[in-house]
Amino acid sequence: MVNNCEALKKSTQEIEALLQVPLIQGTLRYALANEKRGANKSKGLAEGFVFSRSILPYVEEANGKAGRVIQTNMDFVNDPVPDGARAVFRAFAEAIPNMSNVDCEKVGVVDGIGGVCDNNSSSSARQRVAVTSFVVSFTAVIVGLAVFV
Repeated sequence: MVNNCEALKKSTQEIEALLQVPLIQGTLRYALANEKRGANKSKGLAEGFVFSRSILPYVEEANGKAGRVIQTNMDFVNDPVPDGARAVFRAFAEAIPNMSNVDCEKVGVVDGIGGVCDNNSSSSARQRVAVTSFVVSFTAVIVGLAVFV
């Protein structure tokens, strides 16, 4: 029984790390989308808020300053993304190196913006993953799991 518990603990830690990537991607996606919305309240503001609040405890643990930047910019009570989407990208770039088991390369890049890794844009051979494709894929998996659980 002990071996099963250890295996379960290891598996849940691996899954937890994998789920952080789409939460980061979702936050980045909505930082970009909501940056242009101004005070216009919309579904996208709420979605960005939910994504950011889901990953925020991990970011704050890794880098408190980065967490505050993300919290301020993804809060839909005030004007959305007041410091701009690039501030959110920079905050993640500062936090991710201290977030255990998060592979920065899996976060990917956004064409024209770049990514949150220092080396994301340096190699054309490196696989580039659009933020939205990961968000859609993992959200579909999570929703599918929730329906069957």
